[in-house]
Amino acid sequence: MANSTRVVFKQLVALVFLGSMLVNSPLGQAQNPQCPTVDEKLRLCFPYIFNGGQVPDGCCPGIKSLVSSASTKKDRQDVCNCLNKIGEPLSDSQIQNAARLPKLCDATIPFPIKRNIDCQR
Repeated sequence: MANSTRVVFKQLVALVFLGSMLVNSPLGQAQNPQCPTVDEKLRLCFPYIFNGGQVPDGCCPGIKSLVSSASTKKDRQDVCNCLNKIGEPLSDSQIQNAARLPKLCDATIPFPIKRNIDCQR
């Protein structure tokens, strides 16, 4: 049990580190100004994405806020591209957990959550 806790902790640290790199990178912000917002809105969802179980408080409001703030096609494409970057290090089961979140949160998003989302649609 302690071993799996360490693994989960390491994964969480890695994702937070990757997210903060994306948020703090001038290149990342110049290429996609939505990424800091995406990271901020989804941060409370990370425990569910890594482990499943109960969706943490704050996760669903973050998802709904992110969806409502992406009002133009370009905004949605930018958010989609950020999700692809955030999802790169995730395992298949973690991607599946992320894919369940819109339904669990009663949020409609304009693209499926999966690995390598086609963001040009």
